[in-house]
Amino acid sequence: MKRENSLINTIIINSVFITIFTSLMILAAWIFTINARYSKEKRESKEKFMKQQKEMIRNEVEKSVEYINYTRERTEKILKEDIKERTNNAINGAENIYNKYKGKKSDREIKELIKEFMRNIRFNKERGYFFVISMDGTTEVTGATQQDEGKSILNVKDIKGKEFIKEFINIVKEKEEGYSEYYWIRPGGTKGERKISYIKLFKPYNWIIGTGEYIDDVTKDMQKECSERISKIRFGEDGYIFILTFDGVTVVNELNKNLVGVNIWDIEDINGVKIVQKEREAAEKPDGDYIYYSWHKPTTNKSEQKVSFVKGVKEWRWMVGAGLYIDDIEKELAKIEKKFEAEIKSGIINTV
Repeated sequence: MKRENSLINTIIINSVFITIFTSLMILAAWIFTINARYSKEKRESKEKFMKQQKEMIRNEVEKSVEYINYTRERTEKILKEDIKERTNNAINGAENIYNKYKGKKSDREIKELIKEFMRNIRFNKERGYFFVISMDGTTEVTGATQQDEGKSILNVKDIKGKEFIKEFINIVKEKEEGYSEYYWIRPGGTKGERKISYIKLFKPYNWIIGTGEYIDDVTKDMQKECSERISKIRFGEDGYIFILTFDGVTVVNELNKNLVGVNIWDIEDINGVKIVQKEREAAEKPDGDYIYYSWHKPTTNKSEQKVSFVKGVKEWRWMVGAGLYIDDIEKELAKIEKKFEAEIKSGIINTV
């Protein structure tokens, strides 16, 4: 009887031992499987999040560049529409004066009233004015000053040798109005700049009335409009768009306004990285590129690691960029990691 009981006990103990050992082995296998699966998912999620963050700043830059290019391509169209409308308005004003005093004053008096009207018109930050030229090339009105009035400018050429006054005359003879493009040195300037004028025939006195604008002036106006709009863009917690010229002059940096207008071409981070020069390298690439460097973070008042995406607008010689601080990304990654650790723990408990 004792021997039988001993045998039974031995069988029970061995069975319990085998059961516990097998259960522990199964538990270990489950824990290993769960841990491996969650570790892979955690790694993939972190990589996905980092990619999403980089794509976000790239998309913001791409949208800004798209807006800049849209504005840039419209510059000449806007210029032409503006000078045409202003010329038509000036012609209407001259016609009103003529019709009002026709038969009441002499032609000489009416001409003087019209010329005075033209001299006093100013627009586009006072730089815009009207000119009046007779069909033989004699100047009637040259803007605010009268010193060149009465002189013949028929044979005047631009810096490329174009006789644009003769072109004015031919345009109004053929179709009464139109555009003319030439290169002219502005008052106080030293180089010839591209200029577009719109001219129209004033029939009562056979005058050519017109106005023009330098492309560079309109471009600067459009650049200012772009920079003001882009400076208001925000994304994420501290995301913003910055713009620098290819030479390193800050155009837009809303969080560091003290840098606007300052050339920071040689600026270095704490590790000696020449930031703007790396931005220029990225901007020279057709599709832009990511760069890594350290930059002052306003919220911590310390220099923190940053990743930025930079793309160039070569026609305006602008570098457009946006960035994220690595520590902000790491904070989000830590949240992801904590979430996965909780899920692993829950999985182990459920397995047990």
